[in-house]
Amino acid sequence: MAFDLFELGRFTGRPVHLFVFRRQGLTWRYWAGDEDREFGGHLYRGAQIQRSEIKQTTERAKDRIKITMAYVRAPDALEYPSTQELGDNWFPYVPTDTMSVMCLATHIGDVDPPAIEWQGVVTQPKFTDTELELTCEPDNGVDRARNQGAKWQRGCWKTVYSTGPRGCNLNPAAHTVQGTIERLEQTSSDTPPQAHVVVPELISHLTALVGRTARWTDGGGIERTSTILAAYFAYEWRRVFVGLGVHVTEGFSWEDGTTLTDQLSSPIERITYTKRPALVLADATGLAEDSAIEVDFPATGITAALTDVDGLLMTAPEFADSIFTLAGGYLTYTTASGLVIRRPIVSHGIGSETLQLAPGGPNPEIDDLVTVLPGCPRTWAACAARGNTPHYGGAIYKPGKNPKEDSMSWG
Repeated sequence: MAFDLFELGRFTGRPVHLFVFRRQGLTWRYWAGDEDREFGGHLYRGAQIQRSEIKQTTERAKDRIKITMAYVRAPDALEYPSTQELGDNWFPYVPTDTMSVMCLATHIGDVDPPAIEWQGVVTQPKFTDTELELTCEPDNGVDRARNQGAKWQRGCWKTVYSTGPRGCNLNPAAHTVQGTIERLEQTSSDTPPQAHVVVPELISHLTALVGRTARWTDGGGIERTSTILAAYFAYEWRRVFVGLGVHVTEGFSWEDGTTLTDQLSSPIERITYTKRPALVLADATGLAEDSAIEVDFPATGITAALTDVDGLLMTAPEFADSIFTLAGGYLTYTTASGLVIRRPIVSHGIGSETLQLAPGGPNPEIDDLVTVLPGCPRTWAACAARGNTPHYGGAIYKPGKNPKEDSMSWG
């Protein structure tokens, strides 16, 4: 490689250092020189920038490097260095997302692409009046916190809206759930065309279905709709009696069996219950067993233009439409430079047009388009209200402890 030949040369072994910083879709390129130059097909801005020596050891703390660059904090300075724009990422607010950094080296006149010497992420800024020092760690030195996996606890340990096999997988976008009618019947309590139906596929959304609209197509191709009046667990039961032989009886009930548990009334008799997700439809016209049924869920997130900004208080009429409190969630918006800023929400009441952000900025301004997503208390009831119980991360039947029968450290 030409880089190695330059390094072996008696008078050419003087590499110049290049730096590439990336945050989301934005990139900043600098080199330790006086003027802008092109290296490897990219333009690098000349800057007062340098780094500490690169080490490769078995200790992560020793593998850190420090990058120092010019940065002027005076708001009325006559001139700012070329690295001022990069430093603005940490002043006056430290970003909540990751800034990656790549250190490269090349030689003046080298036609080969610059050689990568080190790469990692910025972990800490340190300012003086005229200088910014960035502490950086290698990529393999982060995300190694221990004991961050699943916990045996009643509350859910998952991050809301996270995805994957171990994620929350709550869908914040508008979506449709589908199922097939397994059983349909008009009970004595139903006023035609009202009816009870069993739809196994809707089990995970059961407690979030009341008041929503079910949709299906009848045998004539006409689309029908109905309000869901109730959603609960009907049940099948099976009785096994061991007397003079084994006697088995089975049946189905539209009664609410949500709280039923299996029974062993005596050594010779056992009753087991199988819960079935049931709905009560206001109008079941044109519906039959094996019919496909759909229920639409609106988007959890709300997108709106801010009508008023007062410090950390953000106002938009659409915030009042959220069916959940937005407290504990977050607000996102896109800056003029293209950065997506995410801010935590600390206060909001259901039906209120105003929410409060956590301190830390930067803050959006009036007429900015923002998107808000509610948080989740991480309880079984909250997960059920969102129709997401199959992904609940807690153990609601975890046995409790009696403080009177344990040590003083109980808790």
